[in-house]
Amino acid sequence: MNKKLIYFLALAVFSCLIQHTYSQVAVGAWQTHFNYNFGKDVEKIDNQLFYACQKALVIIDLNENTVRHLGKPEGLNDVNISCIHAVEKSKILIIAYENSNIDIYFDGFIFNIPDILNKQISGDKSINNIVSRNNLAYLACGFGIVCIDIDKRIIKDTWLFQQNGKQYPVLDMTICKDSIFALTEDAIYKNSINNNFINNFTSWQKESQIISPNTNRYKNIASLDSMLIMIKYDSIKIFDENNDSSYQVKEQLYRNTDGAWKLDSNFTFTWYLSMKTKMNKLLISTGWAAEAWIKDGNKLTKFTEHYCNYPLGLVCDQYANLYIATQETGLIHSLWGSEKKFNLTSPAQDGAWKMDYRKGKLAVVHGMSNGKAPTWTIGTSSAYTNNNWSNISSSTPDSSNIHDLIDVKIAPYDTNIVFAASLVQGLALIQNGKIVTRYISNNSSLQNYIGDSDSTVRLGALCFDQQQNLWMGNLGVNQPLSVKTKDESWRAYNIPYSGANNINTLFCDSRGTIWITHDDRKSLLLFNNNKTPLNNTDDNWVRLSTTLSEENGPFTYIYTIVEDKDNFIWLGTDAGIKVYRSPSKLFSEPNIVPSPIVVSRISGNDTLVELVLKSETIRSICVDGGNRKWIGTDNAGVFLLSADAKTEIFHFTADNSPLLSNAILDIAIDGNTGDVYFGTDKGLISFRYTATDGNEDQSNIKIFPNPVKPNFDGYISISGLVEDSEVKITDARGYLVYRTKSNGGTAVWDGRRFDGTKASSGVYFVFVAGGEKLKLKKAGKIIFIN
Repeated sequence: MNKKLIYFLALAVFSCLIQHTYSQVAVGAWQTHFNYNFGKDVEKIDNQLFYACQKALVIIDLNENTVRHLGKPEGLNDVNISCIHAVEKSKILIIAYENSNIDIYFDGFIFNIPDILNKQISGDKSINNIVSRNNLAYLACGFGIVCIDIDKRIIKDTWLFQQNGKQYPVLDMTICKDSIFALTEDAIYKNSINNNFINNFTSWQKESQIISPNTNRYKNIASLDSMLIMIKYDSIKIFDENNDSSYQVKEQLYRNTDGAWKLDSNFTFTWYLSMKTKMNKLLISTGWAAEAWIKDGNKLTKFTEHYCNYPLGLVCDQYANLYIATQETGLIHSLWGSEKKFNLTSPAQDGAWKMDYRKGKLAVVHGMSNGKAPTWTIGTSSAYTNNNWSNISSSTPDSSNIHDLIDVKIAPYDTNIVFAASLVQGLALIQNGKIVTRYISNNSSLQNYIGDSDSTVRLGALCFDQQQNLWMGNLGVNQPLSVKTKDESWRAYNIPYSGANNINTLFCDSRGTIWITHDDRKSLLLFNNNKTPLNNTDDNWVRLSTTLSEENGPFTYIYTIVEDKDNFIWLGTDAGIKVYRSPSKLFSEPNIVPSPIVVSRISGNDTLVELVLKSETIRSICVDGGNRKWIGTDNAGVFLLSADAKTEIFHFTADNSPLLSNAILDIAIDGNTGDVYFGTDKGLISFRYTATDGNEDQSNIKIFPNPVKPNFDGYISISGLVEDSEVKITDARGYLVYRTKSNGGTAVWDGRRFDGTKASSGVYFVFVAGGEKLKLKKAGKIIFIN
């Protein structure tokens, strides 16, 4: 079994109660940005709460009032948590994932058990629930039950629930006295926990005492002391004036104390979300309440309750404190009805379809599935400033909700203003976290989608030009390009070229030219309005030739367009990256085709020519302060390439890094901190690197970490530099030990001398030279403690 042992690094621990500044995060650190408002379950061990969300775990120390976010960068081996289970006696937490991977958390360490994930098992391998007794944990799986030795962190046994070629998924299970009960969809199976032949399915007895009104479908089972409790679906006869034999399926709770199952009259028809036993209490969550019950003889008596929407899991202590994981409001604490919400700053959702960064603010729209066909999903968006997330309401001024947000742009004239494009409901103007205006066909130049009876206004893309005018691609209409000027004037444009009137990408370059992907991303148009967007007499249009030869890597679709610091235009296509090195010539010479990135390598006596990333679909390209290219691909993760894109600096995948997924939807860069944000289909994650913009002077230089403590094995960053600064590091005697240049506004040092030896204890001085005068400046000192 492959065991992975990871200890939490203090660098990777983030608290929602303590604000972290830029200088406290090192180059090379990763940080996840998950939605902590969608809680799945919560467990408690001593004074620690373990709050499980979809993608990560939050650990809260109730005595010290501290919070730690535990995700893939901090040591978890996967994302998409299916269930968690606390073993109070051993003080461990078992974490199961939707792909059947397993982590065990103990005292700050994580042990990985990937056996089920890696095992070739036919059928369903999902882990539905976990129970434990003594040093053994039992996992209810889609193929049967897996027994884990908690102390040894190994799988001890597997009990397959299959007979005559049929597999019986175990939905839930419980241990009562010396018997184990396994719940399948249509039966309850019983066995002695000490049976030497328990791994043989024929040794399990099928329960037959349940009174079933017209159906045998089971959902949950638990035990409290000697009492068994079970939730099942019952088909109940209801009154219908047109049909006296009408039935409706309801969920009902049964209990068993004397060998017979009886319907418990304390529990009315309801919608049960979860059920488990902890601290000698039966914990039940319904669609609108979290409840704790205690055993009172042969009956159940309510101990405490709290009303809230969609509580998916809860724990209770001896003082009637309820800690509840809710689907809508995150983690809440209730004591006899008094409610307190834990403040876990997070985006509104885990997905990150499109992002925009400007002047210290990151704006995100979440959750589009394909960017073309409406899904009528309520649009969610979030903003990130000063290490805090704020969620933007989807409610419009007429109290309806906006749906299917597909693009987002922050206003260059006011970062409190954000524009979000909807695939069905026009343009939303968001100010200070609220939608204040929605632009549709009756108050703008936007038009309704032709042939749509619902009068939808479909937008596909947004961009701002150099004059701060906002341009929009209006899908499926006669005039598919619209502009809103800063002073609220509007105009719609015809496109003088044939093809499907669908604009999916818009980009404005430094010359004021609008780059447009037309005809469902298949053609590329240039448009220049000569800085007169409301006057069409001086407009220039051209369709570019994008037909490349086979050796140059022909492509069909264009997904992203960006301009670098050399004013080259880069295209992300379904066949790699292409570049226009003379974009100013294209209006007069539209037959100039974009060039592939070609690298040569020697193989024996031959020189082989290869195209960079020619087999990858490129979804996003982002240029950092050092003019390097961050490339987001459809299924190969992220590449960091040199300024000319001929040298690969990094290739991050979900296997070799904390990157959440190899499917990259968008990339955004904070040029101040160097944080690079990767929007993936599994969530948002950032990576801090030297991707900063150059400063105008050297007046605000920062060095981190400083001092450098023993066993440090990372990068020391010198930030706040003028672009392409020269950096020299000397020892106390003035001898040069390292020399480098900044990428954009940041340089890094790995703490080693030219010969590769690690710097010894002492003081080292940093000198920088940058800007027009290239004046050498003493920037600071670094203290090494070994």
